[in-house]
Amino acid sequence: MKNDEVSILTHPHDAYFRWIFSRIACVISFLVEYLEFKSADVKIEAIPLDTVLSGDDLKGRKSDSFFRIRLQDLSVFVYLLLEHKSGKSRRAPFQILNYLAPIYWKLSEGVKKEGDKAELVIPAIVYHGKTEWDIPTNLIDLIAVPPGMEFLREFGVNFRYKVVDLVRDSFQSIKGILPLRLGLRLLKAGNKQDLEIAWNLTLGEFEKEIEKMTGDELEHEFKTPMIYSVQGMRMAKRDLVRIIEDKIPGEGRNMAKTWFEKELDERYAKGLLEGKLEGKLEGKLEGKLEGKLEGKLEGELEGELNGLVFSINLRFGPDADELIQKIREIRDVETVHKVQRFIGQSKDLKEFKKLLSKL
Repeated sequence: MKNDEVSILTHPHDAYFRWIFSRIACVISFLVEYLEFKSADVKIEAIPLDTVLSGDDLKGRKSDSFFRIRLQDLSVFVYLLLEHKSGKSRRAPFQILNYLAPIYWKLSEGVKKEGDKAELVIPAIVYHGKTEWDIPTNLIDLIAVPPGMEFLREFGVNFRYKVVDLVRDSFQSIKGILPLRLGLRLLKAGNKQDLEIAWNLTLGEFEKEIEKMTGDELEHEFKTPMIYSVQGMRMAKRDLVRIIEDKIPGEGRNMAKTWFEKELDERYAKGLLEGKLEGKLEGKLEGKLEGKLEGKLEGELEGELNGLVFSINLRFGPDADELIQKIREIRDVETVHKVQRFIGQSKDLKEFKKLLSKL
C-alpha cells in the first residue's frame, strides 16, 4: 500500500483524535478550555479542507481537523486548524505555514475594497509525545536573522500557534466535557498504568452523569474509547472490564462484557499473523502447495477484515454497526484495501455508505 493510502488502521492515534473532534461538542469544549472562548458565543461547523482548497493546493496537506466558527454576537467567522502530533519536529510550524498560506489566499477572495479583511485562522496543535514540546510557538523564532541586524526581524513571516502539551499537563489538569477529557487523557497515556489512571479518573469525575445514561448512550460514549484502549494501545481486556464493572454498574457492566465478547477478541492484534501461520502449518502438514496457499490467503483475508472492522468502528463509532455484516462478506484482500481507502476519503458515515454502494 502506498504511503498516501496508509489506512487508519496503521495510525490509531490519528484515527482516535479525529473521532474525538468529529463531535462538535468536543470542539466547543476545547475552545472554552484551551482558547478561552465562551461556549454561548460560538456556533461551529466542521468542514473538509477541500471546501477551502482544491487541486494542487491540497497536495501534501492533510490537516487533522478544520472548523469554521461563527461568533454569534459579532456575526463573523474565524477558523480553527487543529493538528495532532505524537512526535516532535522543528518543522511543525512550517507545516502549519504550508496549510495557512493557501487557506489565507483563498479567504482573501473576499478582500476587494478598503476595509475588507480576510477571516482569522487559529492554528493549534495537540501533542502527546515522549518529552515536553520545546519548539518555539512563534514562527519567526525559527527564522535566522543576521547578527546585529535585528531590525530585519519584522520582515520575516510570523504567526503564533497554540500548543496543548499533554506531556506537560497532568491527568488532573486536562479538562473538558466527558468525551474530550477522556479522549485527551487516553492520548496522553503511554503505558498500562496511565491508561488505568485515565479511565478511573474520568469515570469517577463524571459518575453522576454516567449513572443517568441508557445502555445505548453508554455504548455511544465509550465504545470507541474502549476499542482504542484495547486494540490501539494494547490495554489488557480484563483490566478495562474490571474498571468498567467497578465504575459503571448495571447497564455499563453489561455493555462492556457484551461488546468485548462480540468484537474485542484481540483478533485485530493477532488475526493476520495467526491466520497466515495457521495456513502455512496446515499446508505443510498436508504436504500440498495448494493447502499452504489457501491457508495463507484465508488467514491474510481474516486478519485484514478484522483490521478493517476496527478501522470502521474507530472512525464512525456505533452508528456503523449495521455495515459490519456486509463488510465481513468481502472475500478478497484487494476489496478490503479499497474499503480502507474509502474510510480516509469519507468526511462522514453518509459519504462512506455512498462509496460502499459502488462496490
